[in-house]
Amino acid sequence: MSSLLESSHTRIGQRIRELRMQNSLSRSELAGKARLKAGYISRLEDGQEIPDCDTLRVLAGALSVPLYRLFCTGEKPLPTPRLTPRPTLDELVVEGCVRSKANSIFGAICAIVLSRIEMGLHRVLPSPGQQSANGADEMDR
Repeated sequence: MSSLLESSHTRIGQRIRELRMQNSLSRSELAGKARLKAGYISRLEDGQEIPDCDTLRVLAGALSVPLYRLFCTGEKPLPTPRLTPRPTLDELVVEGCVRSKANSIFGAICAIVLSRIEMGLHRVLPSPGQQSANGADEMDR
């Protein structure tokens, strides 16, 4: 096993040990909460086992922490500077209200739904004078 892999497994194991100790849990108690064997917890903490994603989720639940806390310390998730910033749901709703000139969230949602229905109808039912998919003028029918 490469030293890079060993060090990453060891760090995850050390982090699980830190969180277990912060919660004043023995290996047996954590194993019981996570429905794992105490020996497996021991091997994880020592970096001898590689936990899969499901096991990490179970351990995070047993330790009462969000999954990201198994990989980093601190209360906030790690920054993700390379990801494109995305608007929050609240920002999208406000933007929808402003764009539709609605004075409520319900009005904004209705406006968005109606505009999407309208766009779909334009694709299915061409306006008078437009050509249909087979090339014939709608007015000629």
